[in-house]
Amino acid sequence: MKLLQSLAQKARAVAPFRAGMLVRGGVLAGSKAAAFFATVLIARNLSPAEAGGFFFSLSLGAVLGLLFALGLGETASREVPRLDATGGSHLARPLLAGSVRLVTMAAAVGSALAAVMLWLVIPGKVAFIVAGVVVGVGLAFQSLGAGFLRARHRYGLAEAWQALAPTLFLIALVPSVLLFDVGGGSLLGVRVGLEVLAGSLALGCVLFVFRGRAQEASGRRVRRDMAKTLLLSAPLWVTTLCWLAVQQSGVVALGLYRDPSAVGIYAPILKVAEACTLTLAAITPYLLPEASRLDARGDYARIQTLYDSATKWVFVAAVPLIAPLVLVPRETVHLMLGIRAPEVATVSRLLAASFLLFALFGASEALLQANCRARKLARRSSLILTATVVINIVLVRRFGIAGAAIGNLVAYSLFAAINARLLHTELLIGAFSATSGRVVGVALVSTVMMGLMLGFIDEDLTSVAVATVGVAVPTLVTALMPTRRSNLSGTLRSELQSA
Repeated sequence: MKLLQSLAQKARAVAPFRAGMLVRGGVLAGSKAAAFFATVLIARNLSPAEAGGFFFSLSLGAVLGLLFALGLGETASREVPRLDATGGSHLARPLLAGSVRLVTMAAAVGSALAAVMLWLVIPGKVAFIVAGVVVGVGLAFQSLGAGFLRARHRYGLAEAWQALAPTLFLIALVPSVLLFDVGGGSLLGVRVGLEVLAGSLALGCVLFVFRGRAQEASGRRVRRDMAKTLLLSAPLWVTTLCWLAVQQSGVVALGLYRDPSAVGIYAPILKVAEACTLTLAAITPYLLPEASRLDARGDYARIQTLYDSATKWVFVAAVPLIAPLVLVPRETVHLMLGIRAPEVATVSRLLAASFLLFALFGASEALLQANCRARKLARRSSLILTATVVINIVLVRRFGIAGAAIGNLVAYSLFAAINARLLHTELLIGAFSATSGRVVGVALVSTVMMGLMLGFIDEDLTSVAVATVGVAVPTLVTALMPTRRSNLSGTLRSELQSA
C-alpha cells in the first residue's frame, strides 16, 4: 500500500511536467508538419522566383530572430523557477522587464545594421530583406514570451504562440493558392503580419501572467542580474544559433548571391528532406530531462539504452522519405513539389545524405545538452557555425544550388563526428550500437538492391512506391526483431518499479 501511495505521489508530481513535454513535442512536430505542407503548396503553385523570394525572407527572418532574442527565453525558463525556489520570485518581473528592453534594443540596432549592410551588398533585394527583418523581430518576441511562459508551467500557451503563425498561414494559404491567383508578394505580406501578431500576443500574454507591481530593486542589482543572465544564456544561444545556421545558411547565401529562382528550387527540397526529422522533434523534449535525471544518478547504461532506442526508431521513421530521394530523386521531387530542374538529382541525394546523418546522430544533441558542459557545446557550436557560414558562402558563389547542398552535408558530417566523440568522452557511451548498426546495414543493402532493380524501371509513380516499400519494409522488420529490452518508456517504467 505504501508503495502504491508513493507511486501515486510521484505520478502527480511529474504529471504537469510530462504533460508539458508532450505538448511541446507535439507542437514542435506539428509546426514542422505545417511548414512542410505550406512549402509543398507554395512550390507547386508559385513560380521558382516568387517562391524563392518568400523562402529567402523567412530564412533570413529565422536567423535574425534568433540573433535578436539573445537566448533570453531559454534562460528565463531555467532561471525563473530557480528564483521561485530560492525566495527570489520578486525578481522575476524585473528580469522580464530587463529582457524585453534587451531584446528591443537588439532588434532595433540589429535591424538597422542588417538592413543597411545587406542593402549595400545586395541593393536589388530590399523588399525581401526588410520583410526578413520584420519577421525576425516577431520571432524574437515569440521566443522571449514562450520562455517566460514555460517558466510558469504554461506549456500550452508557450507553444501555442510559436505555432500560431505557421498554422494560421497554412489555413490562409490553402484557399489563396487553390482558389485565387495570389502572388508570392501577397503571401509574404500575410506571413510577415502573422509573425508580428504572434510576437505581440506572446509578449502581451507573458506580461499578463507576470502582472503585478514588482518589489523595487537597485539599478546596480538589476544590471548585475541582467549581465549574469546574458552570460548564462550565451552558451545555449550559440548552440541554438549553430543549428539554425546549419539549416538556413544555404538558403540565405543563395538568396544573397544567386537569383531567387535558385532559392525556389533548393528551399522546398531542403524542407522535404528535413521532414524526416519530425520524429526527433517530437521526442527531444522527453530525451532532455530524462537523460539529465539518469546522468545525475550516474546510470550510463540506461543512457546508452535510451540513446540506442531513440536513434533506431528515428532512423526507421526517416527511411521512407530518404529512400526515394536517393533512388528516384527526380520523380519524387516532381511528384511532391512539381519541380523539374537539372540540379534536382544531385541536390536531393546530397540533402538526403545530410539528414540521414542527422537521423543517426540527432538524438546525441539532446543527451549532450542535458549532460555536457555548456561551454564545451558552445565551442563546438562556434566551430560548426563558422565552418558552415564560410563554406556556404564560398560554395554557393562557385557552384550555386549544388554548393549549398554540399555545404549542408559538410556541416552535418562535422556535427556527427564531434558529437560522437563527445558522447564517448563526456557520457562514456558509444555513438553507434550493434542494434542500430544492424538496422542501418539492412537499410543500406536494401537500398543497393532497389537501385539495381530500379535500373530496369522508368522513373514514375510506381518506381517511387517500389523504392519506398523496398527499403522501408526490411528496415522496419529488422528493427522489430527481438533484442534485449530497450525502448523509450522502459526507463520511466523501471524507475517506478524501483521506487
